[in-house]
Amino acid sequence: MTTEPSQGIGRELGLLEGAGLIALAASLPELEYVFRHALIQDAAYESILRQDRRSLHVQVAETLLALYPDHRDDLAPTLAHHFERGEDRPRAIEYLARAARHARSRFARHEAVDFARRAVAMLPSGDAISVEERRTRAQMLLLQAEAGGDFVPLNDTVALLEAVIADGEALEDAALSARAYLEIGLARALSGEQFRSSAPLATALQRATDLAEASRSPDLMAMAISAMGQAHYAAGEFAEAIESWERAVPALIEAGQLYGASMTAGQLGTAYGHVGQYEKAVSWTDRAYELGEKSGDPNASLDADLARSIVEGVTGDSAVAIEYATKAADAAAKVDNKACAMVAHSVIGEQYLREGEAAQAAIAFEASADLATFCQFLPVKIEQTELLLQTARARSGVGRVEFERYERALELARQFGDRLAEAQLYEQRARDRIDAGQGAATGEDLSRAASLYETLGAGAHQQRVRELQLRLQQAAGG
Repeated sequence: MTTEPSQGIGRELGLLEGAGLIALAASLPELEYVFRHALIQDAAYESILRQDRRSLHVQVAETLLALYPDHRDDLAPTLAHHFERGEDRPRAIEYLARAARHARSRFARHEAVDFARRAVAMLPSGDAISVEERRTRAQMLLLQAEAGGDFVPLNDTVALLEAVIADGEALEDAALSARAYLEIGLARALSGEQFRSSAPLATALQRATDLAEASRSPDLMAMAISAMGQAHYAAGEFAEAIESWERAVPALIEAGQLYGASMTAGQLGTAYGHVGQYEKAVSWTDRAYELGEKSGDPNASLDADLARSIVEGVTGDSAVAIEYATKAADAAAKVDNKACAMVAHSVIGEQYLREGEAAQAAIAFEASADLATFCQFLPVKIEQTELLLQTARARSGVGRVEFERYERALELARQFGDRLAEAQLYEQRARDRIDAGQGAATGEDLSRAASLYETLGAGAHQQRVRELQLRLQQAAGG
């Protein structure tokens, strides 16, 4: 409490201070006292009649609005708290929504999700909801999905977005529905779904594109192109991903979507890495850093580090790949970006495995497997990570490789149409067979891996398999 006390109030404050209930916190610019213990504050608060408490909370909020009319965004969390306690539902919703948007603009994603959830909880449901309340609900649900996508499981995110679509259709708001379909498409693609085998993913992408065109929104169209690139990339169709993303980056920049442009530029770099064009891969990841810095989003540099780690990994520099991936993993932990953390740990594990550091690889794959399960990645992605963990443990002298698990994983890859995962599984099984002294059985696996990589245009992977085939031929000839 702060004030310049009258003589009577000053005497009462002195008594409270002498009794050890409050303490002087500051004397300038105003006298400020605080309760010595939260329990004392709670007891004092509960002693006030509920009706009086409500009135006092509303008065505090209105006083703050009168004193600081130009600081509504900064004060939104405090104003929302007082209007909530004052049971002023309309203004509580208004300032919870404002607080959610302000937190999102500061990249405080957990805070944004919390405020948005509280706003939605206060809104009416069913026929009692008004048009404006429905719009607020849809916006807050969308904000939860967008801000929480880094740390909320896939099914929960999709459920939020399906509710946004329902509200968007009721409001006849094509842009709102388009954004929801875009987020569903991205979430499903990032979890490992293939748009050629997943009807929900294909539908989301098509609806997003149609609605973006109907809304005539340049930024939505740019986002739709980027999402289609992500779908091609997830399917291992690198040439198609490159074509989409090279169109998307300038369109996103023009639309002012700098974080989206940064993330897409980094992904474009990884696609060029997979096809073996290292100079273009590095150039695009450098562009991702540049755009990310301009965006101010802490996830942007994290995404760029992750992209560079993938580029360095597929082109053969394990030490540099581990350096970038470790940096990305540390940053992901700080901002609770579980999806990026999963990929970063997987990159670390793969590179340690190639360097012969099996114990270090096992630690990374354990973390990656746990995160893949939490994020609800597709079974083939989880099984692939578990197999890499099994390999790392076996090379560390803990357990053995269960080769029968490869058949199950390969069947899952074929079931979901994941040709890149299928090729990687054949390659990994060949390496495990070599380690187990079954080198004679590796030829067919390597041939299948090489053929799949060639079909995908994954030149860097294809070159790696050819080098292994050559070494095996030389060893057999010797």
